[in-house]
Amino acid sequence: MSCSYASRAAALALCILLAGCRTPASPPPADAPPVAILGASVNIDFVGADFPPDATAPLPPRLTIQDAIVRALAASPEVQAALARARVAEADARQERLLPNPLLSVSFRLAEAGASPGLDLGIAQDVFALLTRPDRSGAADARLRAAVEEAIIAALDVAAEAASLAAAVRAAEDRLPLLEQHVRILERVRDAARARFDSGEGKPLDVSAAEGELAAAELDVAEARGEARAARLALARRLGRPGDDATWSIEPLGQTAGPSSEAAWIDAALERRPEIRAVGWEIAALESEAQLAGLAPRDGTTAGFDAEGTKDWEFGPSVTLPLPVFDDGSVRRDGALARIAEAHHRRTEASRRAVEEVRTAWSAREVAAAARRVAEERLLPLAERRRSQADAVYAAGEADLADVLLAEAALQEARLRIAGLRARESQAQIRLHRAAGGAAPDSPSPAGSQTEEGSPHEAR
Repeated sequence: MSCSYASRAAALALCILLAGCRTPASPPPADAPPVAILGASVNIDFVGADFPPDATAPLPPRLTIQDAIVRALAASPEVQAALARARVAEADARQERLLPNPLLSVSFRLAEAGASPGLDLGIAQDVFALLTRPDRSGAADARLRAAVEEAIIAALDVAAEAASLAAAVRAAEDRLPLLEQHVRILERVRDAARARFDSGEGKPLDVSAAEGELAAAELDVAEARGEARAARLALARRLGRPGDDATWSIEPLGQTAGPSSEAAWIDAALERRPEIRAVGWEIAALESEAQLAGLAPRDGTTAGFDAEGTKDWEFGPSVTLPLPVFDDGSVRRDGALARIAEAHHRRTEASRRAVEEVRTAWSAREVAAAARRVAEERLLPLAERRRSQADAVYAAGEADLADVLLAEAALQEARLRIAGLRARESQAQIRLHRAAGGAAPDSPSPAGSQTEEGSPHEAR
């Protein structure tokens, strides 16, 4: 082959290589942005080593719910596993940016019938891999972003569980003293009923009723202690210290209500929920892969040089082209389009579930808050008035001690009712923040920082 032909062939091959050597932009970071919930904003670092089964560093004797969230996220193996999966996706994205290795072929021809032995050399490059590199790297980037969103989901779930357990411990701290005091009052009611019966002024039914009320109250105390201990042990495990004695106390949950509009919370959920964003990034990846599916019959296309040498060397360009006789790519393309449709339906399902969870938590919080206000503004004052009136009547000698004790028991029941409603309101508040993506609508969401580098809707 003349030098002119060889130069043209080399130029053609160089153009093909340059077309595929355009390096795509670097993949997005695999680190999850800060996670915010109930006012706690936490940066989560990836830890490659295993966590110890039980942390030994002492905890302060009193924790806030925000402290519990921070410590739980720092000690969560679930979050670290999700971050590791994001690292795997990042490695896949980097792999898709690498150029394919060239293919070298060597064959020897033995001397036959007086001919000279020969050597055939060939070097080729996978042209299909070069030309589809941008789309493949784009799909890998979208899956990386989806993996980061999955890590955020894991972090929000851990944070919400830690907050819920801490709130349950705090509710037990508020409820147990009231229950124990209620038992002591009912013991005095029982003793007074027995004294009246022994003096001939009471009835056996009064004694039986007082003893039944006392037994029920003692059972409530035992159940509350068991629930409190279970919540403490669960929180200790979530904090990475399952062997802890769990004697610390929890500060009450502060005011983190946010706007008083259900629609604002729904809008925040639809914008910030990582479950929705993760499916959006998966759709972006599937759309890139659908484009590749249409080119699948061209897979195996190579271009390069072949050289044949005996006494003189001859060389020239070579191209390998698959013939789409049996596979025209339509089957793969149909499958890719079906997967895109399935992902769109899953995103709709995730959006509807987010709206339902927001509305359910909003309703539960509003109902608990309204009931608490009624109990604080009406039930408690009435119980306190009844207690004062019973004291006055007893001081005037017109009632006995049992009436005073019954009024005191009613007052304790009102206080217990309020404590229970506060606990329900706190739990609903935690669920509402989780349903909205971790933060109130009027506060900046660290998870939303993902939009700075694009969104699932802008990925294509």
